[in-house]
Amino acid sequence: MLEIDDRREAHEASYIRKHVREMPEEDVKPVAHAHWNEDEYGFYSCSNCGYEWDEAEYKTKYCPECGAKMDEEVE
Repeated sequence: MLEIDDRREAHEASYIRKHVREMPEEDVKPVAHAHWNEDEYGFYSCSNCGYEWDEAEYKTKYCPECGAKMDEEVE
């Protein structure tokens, strides 16, 4: 019984190693960089997607619509 368990564990370990080797080295999404544009009415829009935001004090580090990283300090 022990031999069967050892072979199964060896097979499982081999299966895992095979799939880890086949994984891509990098699986990352490129980061979009943008900034908030303010219009004459006090609205802010993302320079990447145009998403509009109406409160200056609620500006975020990332656009809630497209996820672009804002390259300016949030005040």
